Amino acid sequence: MPNTFDGQTYEPEHDEDRLGKQLERVRQLVLDGEWRTLDEIGAHSGAPPASVSARLRDLRKERFGQYNVERRRRGAPKDGLWEYRINGKLPDEEPVFPSDRAALVSALQTGPEASVLAAAREYAETCKNTDDPAEVQSALDRLTRAALDL
Repeated sequence: MPNTFDGQTYEPEHDEDRLGKQLERVRQLVLDGEWRTLDEIGAHSGAPPASVSARLRDLRKERFGQYNVERRRRGAPKDGLWEYRINGKLPDEEPVFPSDRAALVSALQTGPEASVLAAAREYAETCKNTDDPAEVQSALDRLTRAALDL
């Protein structure tokens, strides 16, 4: 299924085949319902833990099957170790957002969230257009201040 993945750094010609195969290896493994950590899934699927985490998020999406990916802590909570499994598929739910997209966009552009939205756009553009960590940090600081001012 071409062009199913997305993201700022996603390039279909370089990533689609690799991510598709990776997704299928992760999906096939976790369909058994057994609890596994990211490292354990990675060891069996040949994917690094960060990629496993991304593929598990993909599996929650409708276009990738809308699976019910559960997580729970393993061991002592202070260790921060989580394990994951698939437990069936998520039920179809009503959309959380209003069906009137124009009303939603208008509310975001004119309400108190408008400053956060503008700062988020600026931050995204800065990240895309510069390699200067100071510029990125400055944009992130402005976004953080805007969010805290809500």
